[in-house]
Amino acid sequence: MLSTPYNYDNKKLEDMCRDLRLTVIDITTRAKSGHPSSCFSAVEIMAVLYFGGVMKYNPDDPWNLERDRFILSKGHAAPLLYSILAKAGFFDEDLLKSLREVGSPVQGHPIQGILPGIEATTGSLGQGLSLGIGHSLAGRLNSLDYNIFVLLGDGECEEGQIWEAAMAASHFNIDNLIAIVDYNKYQETGPISREMGLEPFAEKWKSFGWSVHEVNGHNIKEIKEKLNLCLNKKGSPSVMIAHTVKEKVVVLDGDLGNSTKADRVRKEFPDRFFNIGLAESNLVGIGSGIASGGLIPYIVSFSSFLLCNAYDQIRLSIAMSNVNAKVVGSHGGITLGKDGPTQMGIEDLALIGGFPTFISLVPSDPIMMHKIVKASADYVGPVFIRSSRVAMPHIYDEKAKFKIGKANIIRKGNDVAIIATGLMVSIALDAAALLEKEGIKAMVIDMLTVKPLDKDTIIEAARKTGAVVTAEEHLLTGGMGCNIARIVSENYPVPMKFIGLKDTYVESGDPFELLEKYNLTSNDIVKAVHEVLKSKRK
Repeated sequence: MLSTPYNYDNKKLEDMCRDLRLTVIDITTRAKSGHPSSCFSAVEIMAVLYFGGVMKYNPDDPWNLERDRFILSKGHAAPLLYSILAKAGFFDEDLLKSLREVGSPVQGHPIQGILPGIEATTGSLGQGLSLGIGHSLAGRLNSLDYNIFVLLGDGECEEGQIWEAAMAASHFNIDNLIAIVDYNKYQETGPISREMGLEPFAEKWKSFGWSVHEVNGHNIKEIKEKLNLCLNKKGSPSVMIAHTVKEKVVVLDGDLGNSTKADRVRKEFPDRFFNIGLAESNLVGIGSGIASGGLIPYIVSFSSFLLCNAYDQIRLSIAMSNVNAKVVGSHGGITLGKDGPTQMGIEDLALIGGFPTFISLVPSDPIMMHKIVKASADYVGPVFIRSSRVAMPHIYDEKAKFKIGKANIIRKGNDVAIIATGLMVSIALDAAALLEKEGIKAMVIDMLTVKPLDKDTIIEAARKTGAVVTAEEHLLTGGMGCNIARIVSENYPVPMKFIGLKDTYVESGDPFELLEKYNLTSNDIVKAVHEVLKSKRK
């Protein structure tokens, strides 16, 4: 007899929901198409169904006749269904990467039977509830005891077939059918209330003889309780109206979206993007309030403007309040270039590093930027992400790993360890290549998390090589290097040298000319290596 294969507690389900959202973002981004926002509003609902001890199924025997059935009537949320099925073990998760590709079974909308666990072909809206009734009647005739769950979109409920099916389900006294309406109150062209209002929505279902339950569609505890009521209702079909929002991530811009590229979010998700204007203090305060409301704000502006103009607001409203807000400081370092020193964030990591609750992440190439943003959404708590204006060379491929708090050793060596962050990582690799020609084997470490630092990797690098050089596009005072020096001096003292800005502001100029003038090049790293090696030999 079939049972529920997973029965996660609420905390584990919450963690899974974050992971599911990130998976949906990943696969729809790869496909350059899909409907991620339609997936996001239904994540908690489907996670509870498949992993919360509700549905009976066996991924190793997907067509077992006693299984519960799930029909995704709002077929445009297919990326979420595929992600759920893969994580439940119906097929390998690597298959998700082929979403919407020619020859892939991971089609744009669900196709019945093409993958295990896909119970119905949907995409043209309005058909799923009728299919659910058919499954119920088949079970009745075959003396099989299973439940059918049909997930409907709210805009889909404008389709007449939905109400024909609602009437039929009541007429046939079907009580093993549970309709779930993802009531996010938006359809393709805008708010449902403007396009074709559904209210009084609950009363409509009641008038067709359905047992009606309303729920916060993002509250796992409530969803479990209401589903249990639906499952125990006899003599009539049940509908759970789940009040949801399409996405939990909100982007707040300080009127610099064209420069920071945050305006790309405006184009894709206009209802999740707010330009607060040239008002950094207000920008941070609004972001904190949004975070306190259960959403995830990304507060985006130039690093210098955020950390200098809104320092007190970040300190009180985000750091001290310990809310789940993400601060993205772009144009960090001197490679902002010709706009000059007033725009350059050269003290930002020191400033944000003084806040006990914040973590600080610095990508070294475009792929790591993508992975860092995903990881920051999954992390609960204040996060600072520093990005650069200048295009960074590609260092990693898509298979590369990122974990908050862990550095990546991207080149092995026994003679010296070069620990770099951000743009300086590619420059460190160039220096290592120059050193290789001299017979010096340099380890290169990408310190993607500058707070908290990867203490274990730092100590092991010092122990293995006996000499350390740090490199950062930031003031040395309060920067990464001095924090690494503290770890080395306290645990395994070795000779050290530091590449960074030496207590000075810079001027306007070509980014790479500025790196040359202020001694932030591969040749400068090579020179520092020579100096620590001399100290190492003494």
